[in-house]
Amino acid sequence: MAKKQTFSLNPDPTFTIAVKIPVAGGKTTAIDVTYKHMTRTEVDEYLERNKDRDDVESAMDIMAGWGLTEEFNQENVARLFENYGGSGRAVIQTYLREIWGAREGN
Repeated sequence: MAKKQTFSLNPDPTFTIAVKIPVAGGKTTAIDVTYKHMTRTEVDEYLERNKDRDDVESAMDIMAGWGLTEEFNQENVARLFENYGGSGRAVIQTYLREIWGAREGN
């Protein structure tokens, strides 16, 4: 009898990853970010749509929440990105690496 795999053709709608945020002094800290899963077509549309948008707007399209005590909302995401200059890039690049990495592994 063949063993059933746990892989599903329908991925979970969200996934959580620890994102490394650069902080002053050459250090990093990690925050848990919950992302929305997208199909390949949706990612392509996301990339096209976000060519001329700022990091906050782009991040709000892919984020579903975070593990910080502050409420997850656009104002606080903007505050994070303002106070930690590399955090916007880290949040978006981590998402794309996860989505593309997941695709490469299948």
